[in-house]
Amino acid sequence: MKNLVLFFENRELVTPGDLLAKGDYLAGENVFRINDEIYATRIGLVEYSNKKVSVVALKSFYVPSVNDLVIGKVVEVGTRGWMVEINSPFLALLRASDAFTKPFNPKNDELTSILDVGDVIIAKIIAYDRTRDP
Repeated sequence: MKNLVLFFENRELVTPGDLLAKGDYLAGENVFRINDEIYATRIGLVEYSNKKVSVVALKSFYVPSVNDLVIGKVVEVGTRGWMVEINSPFLALLRASDAFTKPFNPKNDELTSILDVGDVIIAKIIAYDRTRDP
């Protein structure tokens, strides 16, 4: 039996040409195989599912799942949080109560002192269903 090696963590950002896996893996979307090595063809998030290796391209739409790590850009600052573009058909809501390390008080705490429009963040999806934004 050949050694099976993964070179990235699941859902880690990869670029074209990155070696993703070596061994008896199946090549999924946005990857190619040379002998027993699988490489990325797109910028995106690598996904390992059973013995299949794929890349979720950042140029395609992304449907969020709970516990996913996402890269997002703040597009709006509200009174109790931020709207974040996550390359999905949906904007994500980042509540101030999830971002502050102390209790949030909208009268005293200035949201733009933490994040402002144009800021890029890494965040975890903590809730999502198709009837509301993530």
